[in-house]
Amino acid sequence: MRSSPLTLALVAGALAACSSSTPTDAAAGALPASFTLRSDAASVEVRTAPFSLRVLDASGQVVLETLGDDVVVAGDATRAYGSLGVTHRTTIWRPLVVEGWDHAGGEDAPWHHASRVVAATYDARSASLDLVDPVDGTTRLHVDLTLDGADLLFDAHAPDGVANGPGLAGSDAEATTLNELGQGFVLAADEHLFGLGERYEDLDHTGRAYGCWAEEGGVGLGESPAAGATNPLPNGRGMTHLPVPFLLSTRGYGLWLDTTFRTTYALGSDDPAAFRFAVESPRLRYHVLVHADPLATIGHYTQLTGRARLPAPWVFGPRRRVGADEIVDGVPEWKLLRQRKVPTTMADDTTHFLPYLSQTGREAQLAAWTKAAHEQGFKAIGYFNAYVGVEDAKPEVQALVDEGRAHGYFVRADDGTELDTTIVSGGARKVATIDVTNPDAVTWFHGILQRALDLGYDGWMLDFGEYLPQRALLHDGRTGWEAHDAFPLDYQRAVTDWMREQRGDDWMYFARAGYAGTQALAPVVWSGDPAASFDDVKGLPAQVRAGLGAGIAGIPFWGSDISGYTCINQPPVDKELYLRWAEFGALSPDMHDENACASAPAGSPPKWTLWSDAETTRVYGDYARLHTRLLPYLYAAAKHAVDTGAPIMRHPVLVHPDVAEARAAEFDYFFGPALYVAPVVRRGARSRSAWLPPGRWVDWWTLEAAVGGRTVTRDAPLDVLPMWLASGGVVALLDPDVETLAPESSPDVVGMGDRADVLDVRVAIDAATGTATATLVDGTLLTAELGAAPIGAPAGLAAAPDDATLASCAGCARLDAAPGGVQRVRVTTAKGTDVALDAGGLRLHHTAPSAVRVRWDVAVLPPG
Repeated sequence: MRSSPLTLALVAGALAACSSSTPTDAAAGALPASFTLRSDAASVEVRTAPFSLRVLDASGQVVLETLGDDVVVAGDATRAYGSLGVTHRTTIWRPLVVEGWDHAGGEDAPWHHASRVVAATYDARSASLDLVDPVDGTTRLHVDLTLDGADLLFDAHAPDGVANGPGLAGSDAEATTLNELGQGFVLAADEHLFGLGERYEDLDHTGRAYGCWAEEGGVGLGESPAAGATNPLPNGRGMTHLPVPFLLSTRGYGLWLDTTFRTTYALGSDDPAAFRFAVESPRLRYHVLVHADPLATIGHYTQLTGRARLPAPWVFGPRRRVGADEIVDGVPEWKLLRQRKVPTTMADDTTHFLPYLSQTGREAQLAAWTKAAHEQGFKAIGYFNAYVGVEDAKPEVQALVDEGRAHGYFVRADDGTELDTTIVSGGARKVATIDVTNPDAVTWFHGILQRALDLGYDGWMLDFGEYLPQRALLHDGRTGWEAHDAFPLDYQRAVTDWMREQRGDDWMYFARAGYAGTQALAPVVWSGDPAASFDDVKGLPAQVRAGLGAGIAGIPFWGSDISGYTCINQPPVDKELYLRWAEFGALSPDMHDENACASAPAGSPPKWTLWSDAETTRVYGDYARLHTRLLPYLYAAAKHAVDTGAPIMRHPVLVHPDVAEARAAEFDYFFGPALYVAPVVRRGARSRSAWLPPGRWVDWWTLEAAVGGRTVTRDAPLDVLPMWLASGGVVALLDPDVETLAPESSPDVVGMGDRADVLDVRVAIDAATGTATATLVDGTLLTAELGAAPIGAPAGLAAAPDDATLASCAGCARLDAAPGGVQRVRVTTAKGTDVALDAGGLRLHHTAPSAVRVRWDVAVLPPG
């Protein structure tokens, strides 16, 4: 019911009477027991005695509610659970093994809960509160609340608190120092919590405890052991290169902790009816984003933290790690890719410009290689990190070290000394870290990056970023406690801003470390150094979860090392693993093949590769071709991600949050708007069961019809990735002859420009969907409409006797039957910018900015 102007005036007057420009003494009874903040999209009920919050959506449904301080959680000896608390956390250092691994633990003193409001000012959209712990009467917190549409901003701080800084020199802060804030919430029985960035062991985190602290990847224990406190080693299931303090709830909200200090989460792990989070800082600032649609929540989150930018199309082509001098079957490997017609857009030679200037002495050779690679349609990719090897014997490296030290370009410790660390990058290296918060150091770093561009490189791996210690003191004044998780962002920003100035969008790098906002900086994210196995916490299964988790964190352009990178603790890297991973890689936004087998024990068999047998070359080539051909569809999905924040790889919970089977999915996902993919991730599996979302579908390979909203089982031989096309879906593809998405000048290489006048279009449609349509990034509009009339041969078009004729004609058609009563209608149009034709009751229409011949392949599902 709409309120009358008189009612609104009375409400406004009442709010004005209740609010005050100065705090009001609650003991005098001037504060109401509760008040409400309201917007069109949400409301927040604030109780003052005791303090609590309830967040409601536009329909009045409670989506989030703080716990009462009287809630007792078993085992909670420090009383960490409550509506709003503060404590002192003492840091406990564990033995240091690898400097990139987190080794800071801690113990909390008893928590103080500021649950009594002693003063408040508020209006219709905001409130400012002073709270006190009613037990000790002295511990105070200040809270500011702001409701802006669907966004509730909660900002609390301890007025007398300090950050963990006093512990940097080795002595912890006084036990009375308030350096950690936390809050507890009701966990509804039907609520499930996703998010927290790139996680490898699960997607639904309900019942788990996690932290957000970027660290070096752990070591998996092999294919049999389950994830746990020490699998992967050393820190267990929460280890990640890319934590993001953003939770997505199936109750209709997202929760982003706006901080770069360490955060911790107990998501029903102590009590199934409660969850809590805490930040190791005297300030707790977070946003509650209230949307029934999870994709809208992710869109809102990425509005706050930054949206991805659309890369050049070639960034989505297959990338392969190759040696510039590697010979296979008597031919340089990068040339063999073209000879064997294995579609590849990027050749990654891993030349380590940093930390040890491996290009020195090879400049002429590398420049000649990149020139030849460009002619063959390869973009050349190298390697960088933010470090310089301080013990490297190469004079050029020592000169770089001396220059960096002389000008203060390296990260220092809190005592003023240079803070060197040890990383593993082409072997163990002691390195100095470039301080990317120092503008002069960033300019110097740009000069080192320029060396790669001068040699013809188009991009690189941008490795590491997780190694900043807590005792670091950066040029901008932040300590490692605050800047550790932010360092990947500072590092990426230093590269991204400069590369955009140098090359617009014609470049790429891929990064493994990140945090909230990485999606706005890194062109591509990859999952780090996975185990070359079916290891559930580090191998192929873990990478599928990681990609879906990255999507929930707003990261749309993601991939993993096909066949893995490390060979520490697993069986031989065999053909089965290679092909299953290649299939998954092809249906990831970033497809890249990894040839390394790092840290393999002595005597281990060689890693299976693209060239290990003819079938592997063929199957990998088929999937690399599919990935290449998908560019028009994938690029449109990428543009949608840039515009809306919606990931390309979409966990089904993002589309069907109320469906139990969608919430439980671990290895199934939407790939863009029209495809649903179920990669095979278990050793020995030759069939795959997957929950198929509601609606009607056709098998991508056989065109067999399938009904969604249920679990289906599909045969999955070693060369088949189960995938389906949704009824109403349109997938535009390049011509199958295209070998690269990069420019090329060789007459022997087929590039996009050579087939720019041809577009293949796959469609599924039925009477219920009626219309299937898609718009490509260049403005091409593709529409299929199904009417009531029977399907028939298009008037005036010749009947194609075979597939070869159908592919090459300029106006022919073919009608065939497919399994399950599906009618397959294939039509090749004449070239034009606006072409429409009818196949009985099926109308096909394309408009395009330049003349194109469309080869339609339409699966018409039977009624039902």
